[in-house]
Amino acid sequence: MKSRNNHINSFALSLVVVMVALCGWSPCSVAQSGEMSEASLIAKIKKLTTPTASESDDSGEYYARHEQAIAAVDELLSRFPKSNARNKVLVTKLRLLADLARFKPKSLQQLLELTEEISKGHPDLALDLHNRWFAIQAFVYGARAEGMPGKLRLNGVMERYRAYIADFPKSPMRPVAYASLIRNLVLSDMLTEAKKVLSSFVQEFPDDGNTLSAQEEVLRPQLLGKPFEVIYTTRDGRKISTKEDFKGKVLVIAYWSGHSAKSTNIWSDLMYMFTKHGRNGLDMIGVSIDKDPELMKRIFKRQMTPWPNCVDQKIVNVGSGKSLDIYAVPCFIVLDRDGIVHDINHGVELKDVVTQLLYGQ
Repeated sequence: MKSRNNHINSFALSLVVVMVALCGWSPCSVAQSGEMSEASLIAKIKKLTTPTASESDDSGEYYARHEQAIAAVDELLSRFPKSNARNKVLVTKLRLLADLARFKPKSLQQLLELTEEISKGHPDLALDLHNRWFAIQAFVYGARAEGMPGKLRLNGVMERYRAYIADFPKSPMRPVAYASLIRNLVLSDMLTEAKKVLSSFVQEFPDDGNTLSAQEEVLRPQLLGKPFEVIYTTRDGRKISTKEDFKGKVLVIAYWSGHSAKSTNIWSDLMYMFTKHGRNGLDMIGVSIDKDPELMKRIFKRQMTPWPNCVDQKIVNVGSGKSLDIYAVPCFIVLDRDGIVHDINHGVELKDVVTQLLYGQ
């Protein structure tokens, strides 16, 4: 009996040796069997990066989930270095670190290290365009944290956005890169270049909301708080002056295009405002930036307006002698009763601006 047991034990030991040799199995694999699978880790990362209905973007829970997701990404990359999800989770980690880096020095350092590590690894285009984007954010946060002089910081940011726009013609972040470059050009008093970049931006992304915001950035330093005197030519050939013909009025100058659904769709709101407030001192001028007068005729056959509409191709501010380059529409320049530019926007809160100027509310 004892001999038989020894034979069984020897056989079992031999079986273990064979399993170790063929399958890499070891007794410690039993302890490791409780670890999450690759699919489970990916699902965990997705769950942790999906905001819950109860948390806000600045809550402690929100950022705690960021930390947990980053730890899950690190575990996935460590245990499954050849995972098909590698690039995707790396981008997720970049995004999470960038979010935390705004106020956590440790996360900023991790972001700087990760972008450099990815760059040295010769990433494919899809990963590189994200990595370069977050490298710009890391530079911005790092420059602020170090107290880098404003001009040096702006030059560094602009250099990086210019390179990003040039290097990644298909990047989904291009509109934001354009808008950010324009904002920094304006802050650097480089309005001439800002206008050129804005022109390219609008040609490439005519219907992107960032073009309207970027245009406001360019127009504000030129116009805000200053007298606005422009002479327009109406559709029927009359000359009208914002200074002489609208004295004492709150004037909304609405720039539009028949090619822009956004600018034509907002006309019903303008009509409502004019009907409600016209008797109390509100007036309007419509200015088309279209080069096709036939298009305007077709539009006005469908929808006539009680305010004058103009066809000027070169809009000149008589007071400054400079032309106004309006590329993106709708664009609204709002003058107070003294003919001073009070606001420039693309329809956001336009009703509130008008009500405040008319009634002081």
